[in-house]
Amino acid sequence: MFINQLHNYFLQKPKNTNLFREDIIKETLNENSELNNVVKEYQALILPLFIRWIEKGRKQGYIKENITNDMVMIYYQLMTKSIEHLFRNLPEEQDKEKIYKGIIEMFFYGFIEEK
Repeated sequence: MFINQLHNYFLQKPKNTNLFREDIIKETLNENSELNNVVKEYQALILPLFIRWIEKGRKQGYIKENITNDMVMIYYQLMTKSIEHLFRNLPEEQDKEKIYKGIIEMFFYGFIEEK
């Protein structure tokens, strides 16, 4: 089911990993780095799978029909860049995992509580 995959892939940080190691983030963001090139190649391979996954969610009724795949991708890229910028500038004492999970939840579900 789409929602279960959403939770498994995006809303749960992998165990025993540090997604926010500053050296890895800096290397990835360096346009001329080998790691950046690997990330770009991976993104090119994963894009068709991501689009199929979006379509699956739409067919199951989780994604609004009037939201195009391009709009989802633009939104995803916008949020990704914003999160990268945020974590480059967060003080070390911040609970980055808690912030990450909160941002990802708002990314997918918004912040308005339906009443």
